[in-house]
Amino acid sequence: MSTGTVAAPAILRSRPEWTVLAAVVAAWIVWCTLAMRSGGHADHAQVQSYSMAAALDSGAMWLVMVMAMMLPATVPAIRYVAYATRRQRRQRSILLFAAGFVAVWVVLGVPVLGVAEIIGGPVWIGVLALSAAALYELTPLKRKALRRCHRTLPIRFDGRPADQSCLRFGIHQGYWCVHTCGPAMVAVVLLGHPLLVTALVGAILFAERVLVRPDRLRLFVGYVGLAYPTAVLLVVG
Repeated sequence: MSTGTVAAPAILRSRPEWTVLAAVVAAWIVWCTLAMRSGGHADHAQVQSYSMAAALDSGAMWLVMVMAMMLPATVPAIRYVAYATRRQRRQRSILLFAAGFVAVWVVLGVPVLGVAEIIGGPVWIGVLALSAAALYELTPLKRKALRRCHRTLPIRFDGRPADQSCLRFGIHQGYWCVHTCGPAMVAVVLLGHPLLVTALVGAILFAERVLVRPDRLRLFVGYVGLAYPTAVLLVVG
């Protein structure tokens, strides 16, 4: 057996988050492909009727957006979960955590997509939502939510208690992530998912979540977002 063959599994064992990162990469590939096909906007379901096909299409896009933009910031939590449980069940624990995390975002997606279907269209609505998200960056609620995102919950080592604790921690992380990133995600949806804005907002939210002291970035983003809404109009217009 070659050295490379042995080394590959060893690297994967030391990086248990690789499955989530692979899902993130796949989500971005799907997102970019759809955006390029629609001239820079991934909102390919521009259907005005409330058909089941349109609802499923919008729901799938929301799920892809959550995976692409929100899952990267969970890597520290995922590593915590992986190393807190038995080695043989690490991927199971990660899957349960991710399921709980994404489930919270799916719940948020139902009203968001409904509102987007009703009022979506004019760019100024999305810009207004983005300005509101920037204003939210300056609030104590955002600061509290951001700090809660850095907290952990106890993870049991094995068995059903481990399953329950991983799922509960995922829901906990998803809940506070929605409080932290929800307004910006809503704004991206109302803007029509432009690729450049989506990538920029995703990078900012990722930095806020992983930095140990994100307050300076949070305030900077808030002030810039309020001062330059016209730049967004130029980008998406």
